[in-house]
Amino acid sequence: MLCETCKGFGCDCCTRAVDTDGNVLGLRSSVCRYRPCDECGGTGVRSERVVGVALRHESKLWTLPAPARHDSILRHAYERSGDRNVPGHGEQGFCDEAGRFLTRQHAVRVALRSGQIKEPKRILYSEDVW
Repeated sequence: MLCETCKGFGCDCCTRAVDTDGNVLGLRSSVCRYRPCDECGGTGVRSERVVGVALRHESKLWTLPAPARHDSILRHAYERSGDRNVPGHGEQGFCDEAGRFLTRQHAVRVALRSGQIKEPKRILYSEDVW
């Protein structure tokens, strides 16, 4: 299945499902049985570049631009929130040029597509891109 919005595979963010030939298969229900799109990460918008590190915890997102490392974002989140649990319970990742959160796995695909890294990896580390 292709995401009609970004043309990535397996998207649950678009309103209509299309097959690999571009044929519309119908409207999707609000609970999609497909995994989030590999290209847009479920947002419907393709990320172009990895530009910073990020930490997501509950409804909050902390970001720092490159060349910050993940230890910097952990410290930043703790200092801003005052909550010692935030760094330990948050999800580490990256942000794109629009400020969207990217998981470490999704960031690998974005960095490969943009030429920021040359070889595929299981997860991305800030040391891989800057």
